[in-house]
Amino acid sequence: MSKEAIKMDYDGYLLKITVEKDGGRYETRPGDYQNWVDFMWQFEFKERAEILKQLSHYFDDYSLCSKAVDALLPAIGTVGTLDHNSKETRYTIAVEAMFLINWMAFGDMATFLSTKPILFDVEKKTAVAYDDYKSIKKLAKFYNRWVKKKQKDGNISFLEMFELDSGDVIWEGSDAMQTEERKQFFKKTFRDVN
Repeated sequence: MSKEAIKMDYDGYLLKITVEKDGGRYETRPGDYQNWVDFMWQFEFKERAEILKQLSHYFDDYSLCSKAVDALLPAIGTVGTLDHNSKETRYTIAVEAMFLINWMAFGDMATFLSTKPILFDVEKKTAVAYDDYKSIKKLAKFYNRWVKKKQKDGNISFLEMFELDSGDVIWEGSDAMQTEERKQFFKKTFRDVN
């Protein structure tokens, strides 16, 4: 795992993974988030859990990402988290790491959490500014706890998305999933799917 200085929309950084396995070398393309989603499925769960752990080392990195906010849309289904149109265009490496964990852990189902790397303050009902480190830390606490759990578990359930989206700071758009009716529908639909 590395943080690379790459100029895209801003002067900033992007994350990159390089894995050497069975004589092969696998790399992500920084800023190409769909590539990261596809990349993850090349590895066994134990290896993926290690990649998630490596990403977690960036949860307190508030360097600016060089890529502007852009939606990552699923290959299937209707996007339920595009209800907000925040003016935020920037995000940090910490937010990038958590956003990538969503998509690498849950694939296209991550659309229920986030389609954009923008956080949302539940109480204020507004997007979190990219440099609001206090809010980023709140969400990172949930992610740190979850990543540590994944080092021991051996699997990931789609229902675990709710563990990552239950605090004072969540992903912008995912507040649409916060009603009890939607949670129950989601849990009923995906209770037997891992």
